[in-house]
Amino acid sequence: MKHGRISGKFYKFVCRNFPYRVTSREVINCVNNILNGAMTENKAIATLQGAETELKRQKELYKSNVECRNRIGAKQISEKKT
Repeated sequence: MKHGRISGKFYKFVCRNFPYRVTSREVINCVNNILNGAMTENKAIATLQGAETELKRQKELYKSNVECRNRIGAKQISEKKT
């Protein structure tokens, strides 16, 4: 998005796949390389798809977030009944 160098496609990919930690080292490096013209967006997407450890961590954060929401929601429902 910066000065028209990052397209909506790459931005959307990053937001969907790295919702909890956009500042991870892999993402920052890819964005800097795109802005400097050293890497294309398609290559950056392929690189980030190969970053399995960070993607796995994002999925774990999502899973724990959902579990926490469910626990909080169940607790609030039980409190309303009493």
